[in-house]
Amino acid sequence: MTTSGVAGISCVILAMTPCLAPSPALAHSEKSWGEAGWQYLPPAVAWSLSDLAAPDQSKVEVVDRDDGNAGWRLEAVAVRSYDPLSLALPARLIDDHDTARFRTRHFSASAWHALGDHDTLRFTAVAGRTSRRTDDAVVLPAKTLTGFAGAQLAWEHARTWSFSIGAFRQGGWGGRSLESDLLHFSNGEPPAARGLKASWRMKLQGNDNDSAGGSIWVGLDSRLGTRAAGLGGALAQSAHHDSRLGLVLAAQF
Repeated sequence: MTTSGVAGISCVILAMTPCLAPSPALAHSEKSWGEAGWQYLPPAVAWSLSDLAAPDQSKVEVVDRDDGNAGWRLEAVAVRSYDPLSLALPARLIDDHDTARFRTRHFSASAWHALGDHDTLRFTAVAGRTSRRTDDAVVLPAKTLTGFAGAQLAWEHARTWSFSIGAFRQGGWGGRSLESDLLHFSNGEPPAARGLKASWRMKLQGNDNDSAGGSIWVGLDSRLGTRAAGLGGALAQSAHHDSRLGLVLAAQF
């Protein structure tokens, strides 16, 4: 699924939203420091371990509308991490984008509708791009830029279990020249990939009215598609079939 395709789906959602509810749309934003920024990285695509460990600052802009039985939500998210040496600089210089070793920005649009008292059907589309640079900018000073997009349809039941299925596409190393792929790989990018993803989650412990605190989840993740397997060369030649099924255990405190 391309970025333009996701943008088109988002436009359809926006066109449908006036009929969802008469209640006004609400806007709010938040900005935070700390490693909790990894929670804002879209789960529709894969992230490397260095990506998940990187976030230092997160900023989220939200516009949503909720009438109790249906609603929609728009999000603009920016997550970035700084070169450790740059944190000693004045604040005005830290905000300079040249000090970021990891920066991702994405836009997401979602619409949901209640089905009875306990079930909810939710559609989400996301598209964005990520720039990365190695910690040692003297050796590899160049930044790399890749894009990603995804969409999924989810069925949620009473905050106790959910099932989702969707498609994704993300850039990364693979499908370029050997030198370019080596730079993307050294900057901590995951391999280029695309395909379908299905997930199932069930809550084992936690307050049903609070999805964020003290919860333990178990689930299954399945992916089917293609994934880059080597540096350099055409992606069609270096990619291989990627079929995975994994058990997930997650906790939030």
